Amino acid sequence: EGIKTIFNDSFETLKNLPKKDRIKYTFSKASELFTELEIFLDDYTMRREKQGIMVKAIMPESKRAEIYKKKVHVGTTQVRMLPRDIDFHFESNISIYADKVAIMSLNEERLHGVIIESLEIATPQKAIFSLAWRSCKETMGL
Repeated sequence: EGIKTIFNDSFETLKNLPKKDRIKYTFSKASELFTELEIFLDDYTMRREKQGIMVKAIMPESKRAEIYKKKVHVGTTQVRMLPRDIDFHFESNISIYADKVAIMSLNEERLHGVIIESLEIATPQKAIFSLAWRSCKETMGL
């Protein structure tokens, strides 16, 4: 339930912002998103898209990431892949939205996470995301 609470917090926070500010920046390992949470996440994605909440996601290249790309809708989601030769492992999901940073472990055996509400922490995290974004392969556009 804690992971659902974090996803719902991002939805509730972003839906009330001006449309131009409804963006969630995410570092994620796609394979971790296809567990028992899949039904919830499909519903979350549908609600997010209806509210015009955009997602920019960075993922390592993998077969599961390719499956994820096929499920998302161009127009509300941008995905960029880290090339396989970059040794950068995502063992958690990190999302930056508004003035919050959410860090989640989506390991089925030990689901847990935390939300940090701090503009001073969220702002540099968005800058780090932007740097990473520019160095990734463009795979899907808005």
